[in-house]
Amino acid sequence: MNSKRPRFTGRQNYVHCISRTIDCQFLLGEVEREAFVRLMRKVEVFTGVRVITYAVLSNHFHILLAENEPETLSDAALLDRLGAYYGRDSKTFRKHEAFLNQLQEDGLDGAIAEFHERFQKRMNNFSEFMKTLKQCFTQWYNKRNDRVGTVWSARFKSILVEPGSDALSHMAAYIDLNPVRANMVDDPMDYRWSGYGEAMAGQDPACRGLERLYTSDGTLALGFGMDGRADWDEVCKRYRMLIYERGVERSDRCGNTTRAGFSAQEIRDVLDCGGTMAWHALVKCRVRYFTEGVIFGSAEYVQSHEKQLRNWFGLKNPRLAEHLREWPESPFHVFRRFWVRQVVLPLVVQPDEEKP
Repeated sequence: MNSKRPRFTGRQNYVHCISRTIDCQFLLGEVEREAFVRLMRKVEVFTGVRVITYAVLSNHFHILLAENEPETLSDAALLDRLGAYYGRDSKTFRKHEAFLNQLQEDGLDGAIAEFHERFQKRMNNFSEFMKTLKQCFTQWYNKRNDRVGTVWSARFKSILVEPGSDALSHMAAYIDLNPVRANMVDDPMDYRWSGYGEAMAGQDPACRGLERLYTSDGTLALGFGMDGRADWDEVCKRYRMLIYERGVERSDRCGNTTRAGFSAQEIRDVLDCGGTMAWHALVKCRVRYFTEGVIFGSAEYVQSHEKQLRNWFGLKNPRLAEHLREWPESPFHVFRRFWVRQVVLPLVVQPDEEKP
């Protein structure tokens, strides 16, 4: 029986999404990553879903997305979004523009409303964002390489992240540290195809995404608090404090260090001394909760979804929010699926998501 990840409705969602190329092939070279980021920004404008940060690697990508409150767009605003998505000189945009203008001239308000609904149902929804982005890139990639078929594994993973808490900033740091963990760069600011690297290069969309971590929609970390104000210069310093150090140390089977960083013993020693290790050190560990969980945030936030998740995953007994085993004193908790019976979920599901 098939099982899909649940879709949380009736609220704004902040979601870490991960998708891999088919068979994990290394299909994403520099040209492909450039195209991916360009298409991602177009889809961002069209859907109104904000990209907080992202990292595009050789065979997969991470994106931290923020859904916005649905809004009623004027005709001009809708055309602006369509123009950003299709290109104002494209035949498709000109066709839509001419059609809408004709409806306006004829005074067909009902038909205009249907025209709006056709596009606005794809907006402010992270599942539609991912579906559109993956389809757009597949079309671009196949045309460039004279091929057919999908570029991506069938579904994507998603982890719901608690808003208005430090969980958002730490999830963002985890994503921006992917190129460091993959030994692609020593400093995450040097990686071109990531939110942090793009922001450090002065690109406004990336700067605005990270600023959102430290303003009304984002984190309580590092002194801002809710409804705080922060300019990019201040955000840049504070976010870098969160991610600047190297990742966790790795060793081979013989005990030889293959990459410098924090040893497991150093992490345990700091935790045993009262949890004084800087949080940015932990997020550079390969903690699977950042990618394999269902919800990430405070115990209260995770527990607020517990009954709904038990029903979806066919779990009979109540389950408490789980501490991060690597850091029991942390404020973060998760809901994990472990091995659960697969069930057919209700209709309120995401149409393009990873199976548990």
